[in-house]
Amino acid sequence: HLAQKANAHVFTGLGIAASVFVFAFFFLMRPIVRYMKEIETGVRKMATKNWHHVIRTKGKDELSSLAYNINRMADELREKFRRERELEQSKNQ
Repeated sequence: HLAQKANAHVFTGLGIAASVFVFAFFFLMRPIVRYMKEIETGVRKMATKNWHHVIRTKGKDELSSLAYNINRMADELREKFRRERELEQSKNQ
């Protein structure tokens, strides 16, 4: 009978610990997932040739580095297309 009570306490403790872990994991991951969605939205805008859209960079982690490099790529593409337009216009004149 004592062993059954001990097992019940162990399982109850494990259940509570697992519940706390899952809650804490989702609570701590929300800002990261939100930022990933923000980056995805920015990339979708750039994919529709909205080269002036800038993805907000925050912090100094891998996602911020990704956002920074996407913004750099958009800047370089914008400049490349501007030069191509100028070249095309000078050919037509």
